[in-house]
Amino acid sequence: MKLSKRFVACMTACTIACGLISSHLLSAEASTLSSLQQQQQQLQQQINQNQNALSQVNKEIDRMEAERKEYQLYLDDQKSEMINLMKDIAYYETAIEEKTQSIADATVELEAAMKLRDEQYDAMMVRIQYMYESGSNDNYLSMLLTSQGFTDFLNRAEYVDNLYAYDSAMLSDYEQLVAGITTMRDTLEMDKRNLEEEQVLLDEHKIELERIMAELEDTISDYNKLVADAEKKAKEYKTQIASGQSKIEIIKKQQEEEVKRQQLLAQQQQQQNNGGGSDKVVGTGTGAEVAEFALQYVGNPYVWGGTSLTNGADCSGFIMSVYAQFGYALPHSSFSMRRSGIGVSLEEAQAGDIICYSGHVAIYIGDGRIVHAKGDEYGIVTDPVYYGWGGTGPTVLAVRRIIN
Repeated sequence: MKLSKRFVACMTACTIACGLISSHLLSAEASTLSSLQQQQQQLQQQINQNQNALSQVNKEIDRMEAERKEYQLYLDDQKSEMINLMKDIAYYETAIEEKTQSIADATVELEAAMKLRDEQYDAMMVRIQYMYESGSNDNYLSMLLTSQGFTDFLNRAEYVDNLYAYDSAMLSDYEQLVAGITTMRDTLEMDKRNLEEEQVLLDEHKIELERIMAELEDTISDYNKLVADAEKKAKEYKTQIASGQSKIEIIKKQQEEEVKRQQLLAQQQQQQNNGGGSDKVVGTGTGAEVAEFALQYVGNPYVWGGTSLTNGADCSGFIMSVYAQFGYALPHSSFSMRRSGIGVSLEEAQAGDIICYSGHVAIYIGDGRIVHAKGDEYGIVTDPVYYGWGGTGPTVLAVRRIIN
């Protein structure tokens, strides 16, 4: 396409200024490259700080994990002791129940023995009263008179004496039995008291163990929370480090693209100095091809300061990178793009032209529509030229044509 007459007329007036403008652009781009390097250094410093912080957090996690492990081992020991203590308490409870039953049985036996003793004693007293207090002499006389002889009398008297001896022996046996059962019951009751005292000590020990274990569990719970918080912090540091490294990779790509663009600008300046007078250096393609190429990246993210068509770019970075694919070096600045190429009216706009707004730029794709890196919430999208609410939108300040 031939240059417009307006552009040809302006070229003569701009010849002297071209060298100054190109020098200014190169200086600005060198500043941009320096700014990228400064950003990279700042990001690397931040990454180093985050790595140091991450290292400290990991050391703190290791320390807390070791302490938590020691408390857990101590708690496990206390739990083992509690298990053995519960076994002992169960044993003493069973033993106390058995002693209580034995005491009850001994009490029954004692009561039975005492009853038999008392019954024997009462029977003996009845016989004594009958034989001695109720005319025992007459009984002896009757026994003598009715005896068949002296020998028979002695036998009868011996019977009475044997009866007394039997009763006496029986009472003595019962007294010994009562005494033995009493002693046994006293012993059982003493054993029971000893068992109960041991159980009281065991119960006190159990309460103390429960208190210690509760404190240990609270301590371990505190460590778990501290470790969880530290791990969360470590995760944040890792995310920040990864984000920083990703940003550095983006900046490196931007630096590569910036170097390439500066090389193209240098070639452009050289060509202008040699009288070429064109913004196109080794550019190829048409505006329609530029627009079609740009549409491939719809859906990719917006990244402020970015120039990557895939990983993210801002509005001017997107256009700069698209045109760079066709050999055109454009500044990474929406303001500077308003001075690139030649100006045309919006009515004359063709696919590939740059639509310039206040602080924003887009590529015209035809039929009143644009493709642009719209913002963080949108990424790279297509819109009407006036993409505001109700068909209104930002004012178009300029339309610049790069490919003629």
